[in-house]
Amino acid sequence: MTLRHFTGNLFNATRPVLKPVTSQPEPVLFYETSDLEVEFEVSDGQVTGFGLWGGFWGAGPTVESPSGSSAREKAEVWFDRDELLTDGAALPSQSPFHI
Repeated sequence: MTLRHFTGNLFNATRPVLKPVTSQPEPVLFYETSDLEVEFEVSDGQVTGFGLWGGFWGAGPTVESPSGSSAREKAEVWFDRDELLTDGAALPSQSPFHI
């Protein structure tokens, strides 16, 4: 996934998509889509997490996306930032973000 800054805490995301195609000689179609938006939540100057929306969760067209004014409220998928160690460094074997 590639994030491109848009404005403030908002980014546009481009992601690869693999789809099985049985009618073609090659069994998989690969393309990129840029229909996602990513917004980081910042509190007291620290990133506390980020959310994605724009059809990322795959719920389908009959399910309404979450709504709200904050990134956390409108996110289809939310990643919280883990607590940091007292020296400010994240655990080396873990990503600072998780679902």
